[in-house]
Amino acid sequence: MAFLDTPVAITFALIALSFVSSHFRRVRAEDYPPTVPSFLPYISTSIQYILNPSGLLESCFKKYGPAFKMLIGNRQLTVISSPDGITAIFRDQHHIFNSNSIQLELTQAIAGVRENAPRLQEILHHQMAPMAGRTLAKRSMHKFTATYVERLLHEMNTFVADSKRGVKAVSLMEVVGRSRLAALCHAFFGPSFTDDIYDDLSCLDASVYARLYRVPFYWRPSTQARKRLIA
Repeated sequence: MAFLDTPVAITFALIALSFVSSHFRRVRAEDYPPTVPSFLPYISTSIQYILNPSGLLESCFKKYGPAFKMLIGNRQLTVISSPDGITAIFRDQHHIFNSNSIQLELTQAIAGVRENAPRLQEILHHQMAPMAGRTLAKRSMHKFTATYVERLLHEMNTFVADSKRGVKAVSLMEVVGRSRLAALCHAFFGPSFTDDIYDDLSCLDASVYARLYRVPFYWRPSTQARKRLIA
């Protein structure tokens, strides 16, 4: 019995020593930024982020400072909230934001079904990008601006006229967002393009992060929204 107790005691002693040393050790250069601890593999901080994202980020900021890492799903996310840190990344590591792999991941997260991704990539690169370049070129910018402003004012006037028929609480972000989206669709694609996509676009936009990092959430509303938008 004593022979069996000795390995057990040694094992527990090593576990305790490991815990104490990891708890009280100094943060080395390679340990920076610090990692938010999690006791659940894969799920990690996903549940906390879904329930209260701003609250989680605020508590981590207070505890770990302006830079820290956390696991969400199977992805490690590095959060940098200091102005100097953000400026340094845009200045010295701007190539990260132009990575084809990141763009492909975003396209796949938006497209969903695998066969949709090549089609959307084709549309983005060979149709949308050249069209945006022509529309926003210096020689045609005045036409785009005039069309955009005209439709934007029309949308705002329509909202004011509708509001006189009955009182309804609407957020300022939604009013501005709907008007801007309608004006952009009209200026880019013409009057025949439907601009009744604000709700679907907002729904999909709210779920892109969860899709990109495979965070568990209720998929059905955004899946239906995405299906309508792709169509």
